[in-house]
Amino acid sequence: MTHADNPAVSPPHTWRRKLLIRAGLVLLLITPLLIANAYMWSMWDPSHYIRDVKMALVNEDKGTQQNGQEVSFGKDVVKGLIDTEYLNLEEVDANQAEEGLRDGTYMATISIPEDFSKKVASVIDPKPQQANVIIGYNDHYGTNTPFLTSGLMAGIQQGIQKGISEGYGAQILDGMNQLGGGLKEAADGAKQLDDGMAQLKDGTEQGIDGVIQLKDGTAQIRDGAAQLDDGMAQLQDGTGQLGDGAAQIDDGVGQLTGMLIPLLRQAGGVADGLRPVINALEQAGLHAQAQQIRDNISMLDNSNPEALANQLQKLKDGTAEMRYNLTDPSAPYLSGVIQLKDGTSQLRTGSVQLDDGMAQMKDGTYQLDDGARQLKDGTAQLNTGLSEGAKQAPEIKDIKTSSTQIAVPVSYTQDYRHPVQTLQDLADPTSKKPDAGVTLIMVLVFGFLMMAVISMIAPHVLGKKRRLHIAGPILSGFALVGAINLVALLVLTLFSKLCGFNIPHFSYWILLILLAANGTATFQMFRVVFGRLVGAIVALGYYGYGVLCFGGVWPYQMTPGPLKVLNHIHPMSYALDAYSGSVDKNFNSSFVVGVLVLIVTTILFLGISIAVRSIQLKKLAKVEAGESTDVPMGDMNARA
Repeated sequence: MTHADNPAVSPPHTWRRKLLIRAGLVLLLITPLLIANAYMWSMWDPSHYIRDVKMALVNEDKGTQQNGQEVSFGKDVVKGLIDTEYLNLEEVDANQAEEGLRDGTYMATISIPEDFSKKVASVIDPKPQQANVIIGYNDHYGTNTPFLTSGLMAGIQQGIQKGISEGYGAQILDGMNQLGGGLKEAADGAKQLDDGMAQLKDGTEQGIDGVIQLKDGTAQIRDGAAQLDDGMAQLQDGTGQLGDGAAQIDDGVGQLTGMLIPLLRQAGGVADGLRPVINALEQAGLHAQAQQIRDNISMLDNSNPEALANQLQKLKDGTAEMRYNLTDPSAPYLSGVIQLKDGTSQLRTGSVQLDDGMAQMKDGTYQLDDGARQLKDGTAQLNTGLSEGAKQAPEIKDIKTSSTQIAVPVSYTQDYRHPVQTLQDLADPTSKKPDAGVTLIMVLVFGFLMMAVISMIAPHVLGKKRRLHIAGPILSGFALVGAINLVALLVLTLFSKLCGFNIPHFSYWILLILLAANGTATFQMFRVVFGRLVGAIVALGYYGYGVLCFGGVWPYQMTPGPLKVLNHIHPMSYALDAYSGSVDKNFNSSFVVGVLVLIVTTILFLGISIAVRSIQLKKLAKVEAGESTDVPMGDMNARA
């Protein structure tokens, strides 16, 4: 066997020359091919997969009051967006949207903040505020997501426009003009009220004069009623005194008449006996004597009303009647005096109450006058305030500018998670600078690319002279290339730190080790199984499919169906989950599964490499022994 047939026994300078040639070919041919492939792939248009892209819709709008009614533009916007046919939106809460954006369930989130309706309705305010909708992206699950969703903005804006119709603007403007007119009418009404209150104030002032006069009159009535009551009291007392005197008189008259009347009655009987004498004197012609006797006895005649006995009886009856009227409360006179005294007492009491009431009325009139004055001042202020308010009430004069504000009521803000690059100048779309999110591209995309290139240059096994030892050369090559790959990943991380990336958690260092180990084991397996040339082609295809399907550049939802199948079996997809969990410190089930898949596939690929090398060495041993010349090209590569 010559040196050319077996590089293991070739001189050192020949082996080094071949290594340099191999490295040059890789750098000159394969690297441009990869770059060209990546460029062509970046021109692919996946927009027809937009219907399959899940986006979260979060509505936290609390609504607002408009024209005395509760309105919620957020709900209207949600309806408008849901009704947009080609948007695959799921209405969820903020926590679900956050979690879905972090783990790649949702390619983007649309969030309506709690002050959305309030700002939409602020178009009637002196300083209207533009409502805001927040669009969230996460470059960990698609660095091209913002580029893709920019094509969706027209649909999103259309859905929002359905929710916030242009008609509401016209209603608001018309309402504001009506408000101004209403304020003017209110000001006119306040002016009339102010005039009326001026008249009321004049009336209350006149009322005060009348109440003062009325109070003076009730005071006079009170004094007169008191005097009258005092006079009636004196009359009642005098009547009592008169009654006492009348009783004494009646008693004295009674004593006198009690003695005289019987005597006079007897004397009247004697006078009756003189009538024959008078008749005899008349017959005797002594008329004068008869008349004189007749005159003398007429005062004693009991039948003569003018007789002394009858006159004394009348005197006694009169003093008794006077006594009765002056002393008996049931007598007409004394009962009348008593009733009159009661009436004057009531009159006196009523006049006092009347005077007190008039005093209260006087005080109340003063209070009414003060209230009317204050109300007059208030109506004057109301008139002034409404007049000023009517002047200050918004009046939409520049309809064009207001219509522009209403036609574009919503602005859009990006909630950009882990951006690969950001604008330095918002006015210049070309002023982009790498940001901390470029770490994903550095570590996963360029990291696996560098590991593929290194695997093509570096030896995949060490200790080739010890052919009978199977696992040792595989593990030695794995250790050497793995260390080189780890250094490469560390260099990429260092570059990322220059872009603003900070190591979030110690798990990131463990992840770099796992990535270096997995990439080394993967590309080592391709070289062992397929040989140096074919293995390089397979590694290139493996890397290309990984970049296409792992979801870090193009979102998983926007990749074709066959690539979606590869997404579930390609280790780069699980490397993405592990990377995202480490950077976000979100150690959920996706992170755990990602780490386990990296570990398991690393061990699996090492095992495949060892098993295939064992088979190759056995066949090579048969060839060297002359037992067989039918050795596959892959087995012949075991000599290298």
